[in-house]
Amino acid sequence: MISLSDENTELEDKRRKDKATYEKILDFESAFDLQSLQEKREKADELISELQTAESELQDLRKERDADLEKLSGDIEALAAAKLERDKAEKLVNDLRQEIDGLQENLQSSVNRGAELAAKLHQAESELSMATERKKQLEIQVSTAREVL
Repeated sequence: MISLSDENTELEDKRRKDKATYEKILDFESAFDLQSLQEKREKADELISELQTAESELQDLRKERDADLEKLSGDIEALAAAKLERDKAEKLVNDLRQEIDGLQENLQSSVNRGAELAAKLHQAESELSMATERKKQLEIQVSTAREVL
């Protein structure tokens, strides 16, 4: 027969074994959770590092963009100033063209007037030459008529 103390001892042994098994399970669970947490922490650290790198790159890109925008703004201002200068030069060229056209018209008028005056001068010289010749003829006739008289 089994006595109560033997049964008690068996139960006590079984309880110790069960407790040891339970502790092993808890240790395993605990180790598993710690390992999982450590893996998650390492992954989170990697993600944080990647985010910091991306943020640094983003800041660099923003600085580069701002520098490009500032340069572009300067280029736009220079282009606007150049356009104003071009517009002024274009207006000056148009004014000079109009002035040249007016001067050419005046010159053409003067040339035409000169040609007319040259033709009149030539006509007057021809008439003068004929009048001078006629005068000589008349002087000869007068002189002949005086001699005859």
